Amino acid sequence: MKTIGRLVVESRDAVYRFALFRLGSRDEAEDAVQDVCLKLVSGVDLASVGNVRSYLMRCVSNACVDRLRSRRSDTRPVECAAAAEPADPTEREAGRVGRLLAGLPAEQAEVIRMRIHDELHFTEIAEILDIPVTTAKSRFAYGISKLRRQLSAESDC
Repeated sequence: MKTIGRLVVESRDAVYRFALFRLGSRDEAEDAVQDVCLKLVSGVDLASVGNVRSYLMRCVSNACVDRLRSRRSDTRPVECAAAAEPADPTEREAGRVGRLLAGLPAEQAEVIRMRIHDELHFTEIAEILDIPVTTAKSRFAYGISKLRRQLSAESDC
């Protein structure tokens, strides 16, 4: 069985990318991953965990949701938000993808992120989110359909 430290080292890029595309900020993604690692190292019995990688991804997903919830309560003037446009192209693209996915129901956006960005199989997504595989597939299909409509409307402008 893998230790959590070894697993994080082996999958750090995927876990970080997982958080980055949810949060849209490198700093917040790094903080979320670090917070999860500290919690896991400080007292989780991994012997009782079936799939350690899925468990790690679920913990990071929950940490991102917590950060996004706390972010909603922080309001900033529009001028500040415009001035905060990231200079890094990767962060800009993550922000654009995040804005597009924000137009979807949260459940659909999460499945799309996990399938596209994290390259997880639907069985893994279902396990992480604790939903049936068919539900994961339908959320993906409905979400992609809505994204296509958003992009089509965007290109019509």
